[in-house]
Amino acid sequence: MSSVQFQAGYDPASNEPGYPVVESAPLSPLPRRLFRRTQRRVQELPELVGGSVLVFQSNERFALAPEGSRRLSSDIVLNASMVAVVLIKKQLVPAVATLPTITPGRRVAVRASYSCQVIDAVRVLEEGCWDVRPVLVEYLLEDAKVQMLGARVDISDNPEVQQKILARALARKALEPPEIPGMRVQLVDVSLDIYAEDGRVPLGSGGDYPEGGYGHDRFDDRRNGYHGPDDQDDSYPPDGDGR
Repeated sequence: MSSVQFQAGYDPASNEPGYPVVESAPLSPLPRRLFRRTQRRVQELPELVGGSVLVFQSNERFALAPEGSRRLSSDIVLNASMVAVVLIKKQLVPAVATLPTITPGRRVAVRASYSCQVIDAVRVLEEGCWDVRPVLVEYLLEDAKVQMLGARVDISDNPEVQQKILARALARKALEPPEIPGMRVQLVDVSLDIYAEDGRVPLGSGGDYPEGGYGHDRFDDRRNGYHGPDDQDDSYPPDGDGR
């Protein structure tokens, strides 16, 4: 894992496309010709991938082109200054948030995977969400209590601290899920990694979460029959209750 990836939540130098926009291209608006049908060449448009749609932009407005044979000659396509390929199928999107720490050389990373699906491609772009990954990283870092827990000096050998961080992520899944207009977002997996300058730090044993171990504690919502640690009211208040 590069230091760039820890800071940004994903590696901007990688070739992996973002979500939901996987490609975009500038367009020049086409003038109408008298008594002749004006039509944009299909070669000007990026190719669709499986489960995607084309969204066209003209000034600050976004729209889908009409279906049918006159699609390339529609006003939406002819007036567009940009076109984007937007994935609308469900996608598993990773996010990595680095928590602040008072220990020199230590990095505490909360890794999460979110199931994301676009339900309104136009609305998503109107809201400026071309890549959901930085939005999800910001969401992970919004919880001040998690940042305080991540800064504790005993985080690497205190399972209770580790579990509280994961438990708060689960609480927010139910009480304060990410809200992105035009997109459904649900937490699927969350884990905790601690790194020092010489590599991953061994975490303390005795945790209730599965797959706890060497520098890694984890909750995976895809595991059948597993619902996180026991709690009397089956919830963890997002502002903490001293547990």
